[in-house]
Amino acid sequence: MTVPELSAYERPPIREVRGLGKTWHKRRFAYWRKRAFAAFFILLGFAFTIWFAATIFYVAATETDSGFRVFCLTALSLALSWNLFTGLRAFTRYRKSMKSGVPISLAEAHKPSASRSGGTGGLGLGVSALGGSVVAGAFVVIGSVFVVGWMVVMVLIAFGRYLNEDELKAVQEAWKWYDAHPEIPNDQRPKQFRRR
Repeated sequence: MTVPELSAYERPPIREVRGLGKTWHKRRFAYWRKRAFAAFFILLGFAFTIWFAATIFYVAATETDSGFRVFCLTALSLALSWNLFTGLRAFTRYRKSMKSGVPISLAEAHKPSASRSGGTGGLGLGVSALGGSVVAGAFVVIGSVFVVGWMVVMVLIAFGRYLNEDELKAVQEAWKWYDAHPEIPNDQRPKQFRRR
């Protein structure tokens, strides 16, 4: 017995996913192009962040007096270590939620109280730096040390199985639909929804 092709009324729920549109369902060229595009810009941002942070460490190591140099390098190292710790801790929570099937966003994985206080100050600082304020520009460059950990997390997420929690939720909805329609043979399902 052959199963007819799916009609327009018998399709799984294919909703729009942030950054991917509806390409997540079949994962063809358009999907991988969008994933590669996102990964490229995340890696570009990561490279700039590392460059800024390395510049700050270089200036602290070569352009300061020996007594102040130790203080600067210690403070920068502690800031970088703490940022890496908090970023990777949030990534671990995010990843566990993705594996458990109850995804949360990266913002939810990080304690919200820690990130709310600096949001408006960071926006004002960024605008001041764009306006030509040398002091604000210096703070933005120094602030790159505090972003390295989060850029590492963004790189890890960019190369994960799903680009974000919205994609996982959409895939779960589609799996439920395919489970409710076992009559659909594997050759008519996208690869990620085939029975094993």
